Amino acid sequence: MAQRRKRVAIISRGPQTTGGASKCGDLLAKALPLVDIEATLFTFESLAKPQQAYHSPVVKGLSQRAFLKLRKAERSIIGTEFLPLERQALLRRLSDFDIAHFYDTWWTTSPKTVSSCAKGIPTALTLQDCHEFTGGCMYPSECDRFQTNCGNCPQKESIFRFGDFSRFSLDVRRSAYADREISLLAPSRWIAGLCANSAIFGRHPRVIPNAIDTSIFKPISKPQARQKFDLQPEGLYVLISAHDLKDRRKGIDLAIDAVNRYAEQAQETSPSFKVLLMGKDPEAIAGQLQIPARSIGFLSNDYDIANAYAAADVFLFPSRTDNYPLAVLESLACGTPVVALRRAGIAEMFVDQREGIYLEEESPELLASELERLLKDEEPLRDMGFRSAKRMAEQHSLLRYAEQHRSAYEEMLDAKTTKS
Repeated sequence: MAQRRKRVAIISRGPQTTGGASKCGDLLAKALPLVDIEATLFTFESLAKPQQAYHSPVVKGLSQRAFLKLRKAERSIIGTEFLPLERQALLRRLSDFDIAHFYDTWWTTSPKTVSSCAKGIPTALTLQDCHEFTGGCMYPSECDRFQTNCGNCPQKESIFRFGDFSRFSLDVRRSAYADREISLLAPSRWIAGLCANSAIFGRHPRVIPNAIDTSIFKPISKPQARQKFDLQPEGLYVLISAHDLKDRRKGIDLAIDAVNRYAEQAQETSPSFKVLLMGKDPEAIAGQLQIPARSIGFLSNDYDIANAYAAADVFLFPSRTDNYPLAVLESLACGTPVVALRRAGIAEMFVDQREGIYLEEESPELLASELERLLKDEEPLRDMGFRSAKRMAEQHSLLRYAEQHRSAYEEMLDAKTTKS
């Protein structure tokens, strides 16, 4: 008699168009059937109709809109998902699954729901950012209060509408997760280290780096990619991209400053280039640049995004803090070198000087200097792109992603069997 396929429920904020963290959960649901695991992606921010057969909304219609409004208000006041509004509906849906895997939980899933789920079936929690072990922030920057009790939050103005609830928020999570067997997963060694030092978990998660669909994100002919956006087939393009181009954490201000400095300082012998802007509100950024820029806006289709990376010669990504961003993986897989700050999880993503360039300092001057050096000779750029695309295909494929998660799930199920 054939053994029944294992069933995994992935609970995430939304489908892949919601943002990078949700996209990773979507990719996992897409990948698991490759290793004979049945996966369903349960989402809170869903489109009117599921994009894929494995998509399933937790709540629908008016209930979904009301839920999201309540959640948004709750997080803006106390900085955490305190009320388990989704618990009953979600637990009812999970009764036939072998494993529950919580993915992008930001402002949608209460820690109390995760805790209740862990009482019934083996439960995994992937840390796509830091909010699961802080008092409300996605990234604590230089603050280390999450290691004790939080309070006196340096980010309180941007997180809480009234006062400082960071200590309360930390206590809510600490209470919910106390004495619960939850398997922790993390995309980067950096965030795993922060988690190990946190007051809530105090242990090291299993590290499984993010993956990409390498059947889509792969080298594409540059003239072909540029034709997609009606760009000139010749010349150099520098890509500046973020989900929201006004997000200071992404370092877009550094990128603008660097590009303008290059434009001011470049000699006649230095190559000229144009800027390609991808993300929300590109017009506001284009107006700050001193060189020609082409705005292609926010793209949600992966094939279009891959063409945007392939159309560029360099991806300028000076993010101040990030976990293990898909944008970097996708660009590298398309053969476009990345210039980035050696910060947080980004520092683990490529080989310096061989696949891209890391900068040690947050310096527009250094960024401008590296741009000038890279753009002077296209051959090293091509070599970097070849090496990065090859390694991405080998190490960050969906099959490898699925195999790594299957191993984690098997350990979880073995632990359950041993315990029973």
